[in-house]
Amino acid sequence: MVSRRSHGLIIKIKGATEYFFDSGSITLSADHILFVEKGSSYYKEEITPGFSYVVNFDAPDSVIDAMKAKPITSVPDMSLPAEKMYRAWQKDNVYGALSCLYNLFEKSCMRADSYMSTHDKRMLEPIEAYLADHLYDPELSV
Repeated sequence: MVSRRSHGLIIKIKGATEYFFDSGSITLSADHILFVEKGSSYYKEEITPGFSYVVNFDAPDSVIDAMKAKPITSVPDMSLPAEKMYRAWQKDNVYGALSCLYNLFEKSCMRADSYMSTHDKRMLEPIEAYLADHLYDPELSV
């Protein structure tokens, strides 16, 4: 086992992987995000072939505390925001990648008692996606 040098989000897109920590194990499958704290140690075994994004980061204590409170989260259609973050990073769009990362933080920290219903959230998703894709478009207006 190797100790992590930074905090991490493991975003499972396809397949399943079991992560073994000193305190036990966690199975991560598609559309799950796992928060791994800085300094923790683990090893992994693939259960079924798949694909994950791993984001290493440092963040304020308030973000870390929220992530530790809910270290594994199921988020439907996690592949889209993760892919957007990856594409932004590859294009050296640091602020776009950070925006996507904070979106992932928000999704992974959301509580079941959120003020919006699932129906309302699904209705707003296309609008949110459009705005995210066109945020820097000079033609975008109210």
